[in-house]
Amino acid sequence: MTTTDRATSLFASIAIGCLGAACTANPPPRDARPTVEAAPTPAVPPAAPAAPTPPAAPVAAQPTPPATPPTPATPPTPATEPTPPDPPALPSLADPDPAVPAVPAADPAADPSAPPAGPIALVAAPITPTEHAVQWRDVVTLAADTVPKGFQYFATGVLAGEAPNFFTLDAAGGWKPVGVAAPPGSLSGHWPDEAWAVEIGNTRDRAQITRLRLHRLRGQSRWVPQAIGLDQWVETGHLGSVRKSWNVGFLAELDGSLVRVGGNGAPDPDLPVARGWISDFVESKAGDLYVFSHDDGGDYVQIACADQACVRANAIPLPPGGWEWEQTIPRQKHSVSIALRDAANKLPNHVLHYETGGWKLEVLPAGARLAAIWPTSDGGMWAQTETGLLHRDPAGAWRSVALPADVQPSGSVFAAMTGNMSELVIVGARDGGQVVLATAAKAQVAG
Repeated sequence: MTTTDRATSLFASIAIGCLGAACTANPPPRDARPTVEAAPTPAVPPAAPAAPTPPAAPVAAQPTPPATPPTPATPPTPATEPTPPDPPALPSLADPDPAVPAVPAADPAADPSAPPAGPIALVAAPITPTEHAVQWRDVVTLAADTVPKGFQYFATGVLAGEAPNFFTLDAAGGWKPVGVAAPPGSLSGHWPDEAWAVEIGNTRDRAQITRLRLHRLRGQSRWVPQAIGLDQWVETGHLGSVRKSWNVGFLAELDGSLVRVGGNGAPDPDLPVARGWISDFVESKAGDLYVFSHDDGGDYVQIACADQACVRANAIPLPPGGWEWEQTIPRQKHSVSIALRDAANKLPNHVLHYETGGWKLEVLPAGARLAAIWPTSDGGMWAQTETGLLHRDPAGAWRSVALPADVQPSGSVFAAMTGNMSELVIVGARDGGQVVLATAAKAQVAG
């Protein structure tokens, strides 16, 4: 991959905050053993004419036993699950029952010697949400234009405003100012414990070489530079994608290897084998790697592979056109969802999921543009468009959530998910001031 390709891939991965399941393992192919044919019965030689052998006694034909009637199917015993809190929990696509063996997204061929069938290209399913009203509660009323540009984007956690006037919700849900320094770059992660900033700069010599540095928030106040490999500043020509890991730390592709930054001792994952060259990746909470790659034939998504046989079986083509990953979020342990930008139409209007059943691609209604996505604790997710909210429940059904009629949203990102994922909050103008409202993050009955 050329320096230009690496830089292009890098800027696509950090254009918007680099953001937070059921990953299914691929079992080895079943052995296909050839059926052993029965040896032919040798011919009986003819009897001598002088002493004819009496004919053999006929063998009574074995009557064909009557067909055994099919045994009535025993209905499956429902899994015993703890009684969920109110509202009732829905079946989640994000993580299946761990007692049930995982089903691979794409099964390899039964015969290892036979070439595997090529995976079928994804087709974008239209998102057709049902209209839904929820119950909103007032969190705090603010003076006009306290946070005119809304929230800073994180996968979870609430940080509103701009430097030097930042605000957050404390553990008890109270609104308070926070003395955090201005972020040195685009934000990603979880506020405040896993908040990161990606800084882009240039060398100070005549060549003006672009370089990158990662910062991690410490003490909810200062941004501390982190080394990528041996150096803090790394020229982008040596870097591929740089992404927040939803397992731990940050991941960077450095000179053809994956490096974990701020991993608290967690190992560097191996760079997967992929079709073409890797342009992006995401790591789930459980440490599963999912890869976005490109070659002359198009774009592909796949699970992490160690050899080309796995790639041939699992590299799923995306629809024709150019695609860029934007925000990523973790959903429970193994699943992820990714906001996709349709580069051909310059629209961030697709959502890609890896969950129970494998890869799924969905497209927003015509004209809608994604601004942000957030996970929920039950395996669902929320999405914000430029003007509204969408909720995807754990079973994959979408709802269009109405905003309060008397509230005008503030900023390009006017919503945020609380750190414990219990509520989604919004900020907007109302009655000459600003107001912060909250609603339950999980699926709920109409309000």
